[in-house]
Amino acid sequence: MKQNSIQISVSSSPIQNQLECLRAIAVDQRLRSQQVRVSTMDLRIAAIAISGNLVLLTRNVSDFCKVPGLVTED
Repeated sequence: MKQNSIQISVSSSPIQNQLECLRAIAVDQRLRSQQVRVSTMDLRIAAIAISGNLVLLTRNVSDFCKVPGLVTED
């Protein structure tokens, strides 16, 4: 069976990685202050996606649709 894979090449520095983490933490804290009602791990996943302007591919649209500003695709 042939496997298809997607490879993403990203060059980043440790400082850039730290800034991305800080952005995700800030989004996570903002969502918590808004009392978004999803699990802790789903909230962290959503914060990472939002902070990176990413589209979240998920089969769990029913939970993630509760997160404001998150773009999802099933």
